[in-house]
Amino acid sequence: MQLVVLRLSALSGAGDPAGAAVADVVWAHTRRRERLEHLHVRIRPAGIDLVLFFVLADRQTAVSAATGILRRTIRSSAVLRQYRIEP
Repeated sequence: MQLVVLRLSALSGAGDPAGAAVADVVWAHTRRRERLEHLHVRIRPAGIDLVLFFVLADRQTAVSAATGILRRTIRSSAVLRQYRIEP
């Protein structure tokens, strides 16, 4: 099991989404082969923290999967369109 933490920063004009709505859109953009097992979302004043748990043996594969999922979600979902992954 691999744990990956990603932080999203809100851009100007970003809405204030509910944690459940964020989790729903992330799950909707996750592919089965990415092996996401569990997701935790925490809304903070200027962004969102996400903790993703993967059933993968390799850390780098988990980080790549997490980043790919979030990029897809940001591109495709109105809920996260005004957010960016922090470096």
